[in-house]
Parts: sequence; C-alpha cells; structure tokens
Amino acid sequence: IIPTRFPHVEHREAATTTSLQGGISSALALSKESANIFLRQLQRRKSLNVLLLLLTAAVATSLLVSKNIINHTSLLWPGTQTDPNSQAPLPPGSFGCPFLGIDFYSGTKDYGPFAALGKLAQKNKSDVWKTYSFGIPLVSVSGVEHVKTLLKHEFQPEDDRGIGTFLLGAKNFGDLFGQEGILYEPDAEKHALLRKLVGAAMTPAAIAEAIPSIQDAANVQIEELLKTQGEVTEMEKVFSDFTLDVAWKQVLGLDLEESEIPRFRRAVQEWTVGVMNPMFILPFRIPGLMTITKTGRARQYLVSK
Repeated sequence: IIPTRFPHVEHREAATTTSLQGGISSALALSKESANIFLRQLQRRKSLNVLLLLLTAAVATSLLVSKNIINHTSLLWPGTQTDPNSQAPLPPGSFGCPFLGIDFYSGTKDYGPFAALGKLAQKNKSDVWKTYSFGIPLVSVSGVEHVKTLLKHEFQPEDDRGIGTFLLGAKNFGDLFGQEGILYEPDAEKHALLRKLVGAAMTPAAIAEAIPSIQDAANVQIEELLKTQGEVTEMEKVFSDFTLDVAWKQVLGLDLEESEIPRFRRAVQEWTVGVMNPMFILPFRIPGLMTITKTGRARQYLVSK
C-alpha cells in the first residue's frame, strides 16, 4: 500500500505549525512583558516601603525628641547621651561634624600633630571643654589642679565615678602598638609593680652603665657630620638616626649588621607614623592588617629582630 499525501492536508499542517509558532512567540512576549511589569511594580513597592520606613522613623524620632525621651544630639553624635541622674552642666565646646566629629589627629607644618585640638583649646578659652571624634565623645582637661582632682579617682570603680585608661581602637591599634603597657593596666597593684620594674631600669647606676654605648652612638653621628663638612646638613635626620641607634643598641639590645641599620631605621619610621593614622582606630578589624599596611609589615619586621 502506497500512502498518498493530499495537498490540502499539507497546507493545513503548515498553517497549524505557523499558528503554533506564532502562539508560542506571543506567549513568550506576553510573559516577558508581564515579567517586566511585575519587576517594575516590585521596585516601586520596594521604593514605597523604604519611603514609608523613613517617614515612620522620622515621625518616631520627632515624637521621642518632643517627649524628651531621646536627645537629637545623641542621634547626630552617637554616644553623647547624658546621664539623666546628673544635674552637672556640660562643659563648653562643639561636637563638630555629625557622626564624625573632628579629626584630632590633623596637624600643620608649624604646629605639628593635634593642631585641631590646639585650635579648639584657643577657641573654647577654658581648662575643661568637650568635643567629639570618630564616634567617641571627648572632654579635654588641662591645668595642674584639674588633673590632680581626676587622678584622685584613678583605679576606682566606674560606678564610684572612678577613672581609668583604655586603648582607643584596640582591634587594630592594639595589635600594631601593643595594649599591655603600664598606661592600660587597670589594676592598681599590677600598675604599681610595672612602675617599679620600669623604675629599676632608670636608676642612676643603670644609666651610668649605658653611657659608653650612648657615647659611641653620638661619636658615629659626629664622624658622619665631619665627612660632610661644608655641606648643608639636615639635623632632624642626625638626631633621628642617633635616637634609633640608641634604641636598637641599648634599649632593645639588638645586634644588627651594618647593612641592616638603614632597613631598621626605615621600619621604625613606617611603624611609628602609623600612630597618627586614624584608620587604625576603626571599631572593626582591618583585613590584612599585618600584611597589607606599611605599619603592619614594619611591625612584623621589628618583632622578627
């Protein structure tokens, strides 16, 4: 039996196929358009939700401020909420830029570091004044009598209005520069013990033993100056090199090769410069602190020696 194909049947099949393809294309186009509409509606809904959330937060904040439940100052400068049980007035001063405060590290060529604090002291014209920096409220206290009054409360519990010392930026600064020193010891007995140990290294007899080594370091710098006689000499570099030579020979007791001395001096400079870097007082750990930053790499080198 030979199957027979009829022309009108083929035409109907072709029409059906074309119709089916057109239907699929239309369905896909419709689905794509529907998806775009849905996404636009979703984005619009998200925007409205965010706007509604912001409005709700603004209204709630206004109500809380109006009812004196919270202070607008503590919103713009977090951490400055005052003690409701204390009636003592706040000292004069300004908190500076909202959320950030002032950069007390900033300096000038003539004044040096902390020039911003020097300007604030002149502006406030007071021995006690307040400011704000990097999320921390600060009060500057100067004058012998004021400082003595504060030190009377040292090592006392905070509930008894005691004062103590803590390391600013412990998550980064502490690892770079240490946080186990005398300054940060809160226990009175341990603090006194550490002071005695340091004092033992600063007795007249101990200093007399160190004099020959210090004289040798001074002679080295004098010989270098004589070699450049008649030329302009940068005395800051001379004093810096002399100080570092005393540090590695006398204080640290290192035995550096002549070729290592320039590397040691450079590492100390890179390490100490980090003290003035506000990035290291951030409240979170900086990734690659000891490997990416110059200060971290310099510290690793110095510790290895």
